[in-house]
Amino acid sequence: MKTPNVRVRRVPASATIITLAAAGILAAAAVGHAAPAALQCHVELITLAPSTATTGVEYGSTRCGALLGSGVQQDHFTIRPVSATAGTGGGHYRQYFDTGTIAGTFHLAFQATTSAIRYHGGATITSGTGAFSGARRSETLTCSSHDGGSRSSCTATIILTRA
Repeated sequence: MKTPNVRVRRVPASATIITLAAAGILAAAAVGHAAPAALQCHVELITLAPSTATTGVEYGSTRCGALLGSGVQQDHFTIRPVSATAGTGGGHYRQYFDTGTIAGTFHLAFQATTSAIRYHGGATITSGTGAFSGARRSETLTCSSHDGGSRSSCTATIILTRA
């Protein structure tokens, strides 16, 4: 059987971190924080996509400290190049934690240089289950990849609120 030609794409992994950040916001709200709580999350992603595709899937781990803990994330994305080194993208994500899940949408822009691909954008939580039921939030994120996009690292600072 022939193995399909698959490579990691230079796709914005920031979506993943955005998702994580949203999850963190929900967790704080779920534990009864009356006032908004600040939270920082870190996501490590691996992007898989056919070499000619402008759509794909990312998988990775998320870490949001003691309040939310660690989990996994999956996202589906579409990228829209505007040049050989820049473009925009977006998609939807879901994060899985011990006490529930968070789902939402994300958007981002990316710029490639000779040393890295940098991503920035935002995300919106659209639903949650378990401890994250009723969570809604928007956040910003920053990501980078130093290997052409196959592995990305993201950080998001979030303010947690509850709907």
